[in-house]
Amino acid sequence: MTGRRVPGSAVAGGGLLAALAAAALLAPLFEAALGLDGETVDLFNRFAAPSAAHPLGTDELGRDLLARLLRGGRVSLAVGLAAALAAAGIGTAVGLVAGMRGGWVDALLMRLTDGVVALPLLPLLIVLAAVDPAKLGLPAAWAGQPWLELGRIVALVALVGWTTVARLVRAQALALRDREFVIAARALGVGPLGVARRHVLPNLLAPVIVATTLSVGNVILLESVLSFLGLGIQPPTPSWGNMLTNAQELVWRSPALALWPGGLIFVTVIAANLLGDGLQDRLDPRARGTRALKARAGQ
Repeated sequence: MTGRRVPGSAVAGGGLLAALAAAALLAPLFEAALGLDGETVDLFNRFAAPSAAHPLGTDELGRDLLARLLRGGRVSLAVGLAAALAAAGIGTAVGLVAGMRGGWVDALLMRLTDGVVALPLLPLLIVLAAVDPAKLGLPAAWAGQPWLELGRIVALVALVGWTTVARLVRAQALALRDREFVIAARALGVGPLGVARRHVLPNLLAPVIVATTLSVGNVILLESVLSFLGLGIQPPTPSWGNMLTNAQELVWRSPALALWPGGLIFVTVIAANLLGDGLQDRLDPRARGTRALKARAGQ
């Protein structure tokens, strides 16, 4: 039973992420219960110290810092999760088709993957994020809408972040397509789509889940970098990244404005990595076998 126990790192990381997500989702309830308001500007109460009315103080416009951190967490965590899931979906589809079809299809898709990997990620994202949506033919009324900015970042990250999952899925699919149960399914007349969906894809879930979990932290960092550069979520909609941007000129006046969002980004990335590493240890048969051998050796 020792080899099947969920590692403590996964429990700690998952618990911390769940707590952050719950606090972000319940932000309106926290604000109502504590009497906070992250939108109201109070210039007579700028840079206020922590108090009963403002547990973490206020920012340069007198807005409650705790309320804005909670609201910013909703944006940053939503971007991280949505982009990671979208990238995993694209990568799974590409890797599964490449691994199951083989031949020129596999070669073409893998060269496409290599081409995306070779692109300079951050400069590319900066260039794409700087494109004016109005010049792409989108309605002018959509400009500056928070949902459009969030969706644009999710789409950009997903379009360049699927390569790791694609390679993992392709490698697993190549190993599974010649296994006995897959050959038996084909012999019984199951079509390629049915074989991939019913017999191969379920056996790929473990590496996909691990890769997706590990990518959440990286996506949050990318969103923070884009927002820090003024190309991500735009004020007044808060995110941890643009809160850091606003605080960079005020760090000596009020260090808390930079420390709190930066600390939350750091904690979230660490928690996501802990969860991913723990799930990898739990779901990887080779890791379980290694732990079992170590346990026997210690007895």
